[in-house]
Amino acid sequence: SKADSNRASIMKYQSKYMAPINQKRMVGVPGQEEWTFVAQQPGAAVIKLEYMRPWEQDAAIKSKVLEFNVQ
Repeated sequence: SKADSNRASIMKYQSKYMAPINQKRMVGVPGQEEWTFVAQQPGAAVIKLEYMRPWEQDAAIKSKVLEFNVQ
């Protein structure tokens, strides 16, 4: 959609999962997700982050909305 393509032109992002040190990659083991956002041009931007389990897509456990103006 036009809104999605406009968002993509303002902000690029990437993420990576970081498993805990000295722990096997087992289901339920805590880890961290690192997100990097880079502004591509000036403008208003809103980032909405939602923590959801893959099997529970109907409702976020936690959410955070970040609003800012890129200059």
